[in-house]
Amino acid sequence: MVLFIAAMLVSISVLLIAKTKQHVERISIAKEFLQAERQIISDISYFIYITQTSPYAILGDSNLIDYDRSTLPKGINLQGVPFSFRSSVFTVQDMGGLISINPLERDRLMKYLSESGWPSEQVFSFVDVLEDWQDNDDFQRINGAEKRSYGVVGYPLNQSIQDVKELGLLENVEPTLLTKLANDSNLITYGAGRQSLGSVPDKLLPTFFDEFEAKKIQTIRNKQRQEETKVFTNDYTSGNWIIKVSTSNKQARSSKLFHLFRRFGEARPFVISNWRELAK
Repeated sequence: MVLFIAAMLVSISVLLIAKTKQHVERISIAKEFLQAERQIISDISYFIYITQTSPYAILGDSNLIDYDRSTLPKGINLQGVPFSFRSSVFTVQDMGGLISINPLERDRLMKYLSESGWPSEQVFSFVDVLEDWQDNDDFQRINGAEKRSYGVVGYPLNQSIQDVKELGLLENVEPTLLTKLANDSNLITYGAGRQSLGSVPDKLLPTFFDEFEAKKIQTIRNKQRQEETKVFTNDYTSGNWIIKVSTSNKQARSSKLFHLFRRFGEARPFVISNWRELAK
C-alpha cells in the first residue's frame, strides 16, 4: 500500500513538472511574439516618420533634385526590392509601377498575360470577360460573358472590380489562370493616379518597355545594386506605396502589409489603409 501511494505521488510530481515546463514554454513564446510585435510597430512608425518628413515622400528615387539622404534607410527603393531598416526587413512598391485594373490598361495587361504564359485565346477571353463584368449593359463581347454564362443570380456585377481577388469569379477563362492572377502582386485594383516608370519592378520591365530598353534598365540596376550605390530614376513617386514589413525575435516572427497614400491640402499628410497580418 505504501509503495502504491509512493508511486502515485511520483507520477503526480512528474506530471506537474511536465505541465510547469509547458507553461513556461508558452509564456516564453508569448513574450517573444509580443517583443516582435513591439519591434515591428516601432520600426514601421519610424520608417513612416523619416520618409514622410523628407523630400523622399515626393521625389522618391528621383535624382532630379539633390538633397540630404543620410537619414534614409540604406538601400531604400520603391521597386519592391527588400532592404533592412533597424530590426526589420522592408519591401516598398510604388503603385505607379504596377498594372491597374481601373482604369483598365488593356494593351499592357494583354502583353503581361502573354509574357506570363497565357494562351492567346485565353488572353482575349479574359479581357472581354473583364469588360463585360464591369460595364452596365447585357451586350456580350465576342469572347466575353454576360448573364447567360454565369450560374449565379446577379452575376456579372456590372460594376468596377473592387478587389483583385474578384477576378477569380470570372467565367469563360481557365480557372487555374484566374486563381493565379487573383493572387498576382503585380496587379492593383485602382491606378495610383500617375505612373512612375522609375518604380516599375524588375519583373515588369519587359511589360512596360521594349526589349532593348528593358535590358538596358535592368543592366543599370544590377550594376548599381552590385556596387551598393543608390538606384536612381528620373521619375517622381506617385506617393502611393504598398509596404510589407517583417521582423523576428528568437522563435517569434511578425509580418505586416499596408498601403500608404500621400495626401495634399489636408490635415492628414498621408493615410494608411489595407492593414493586415501576413502568414508567419
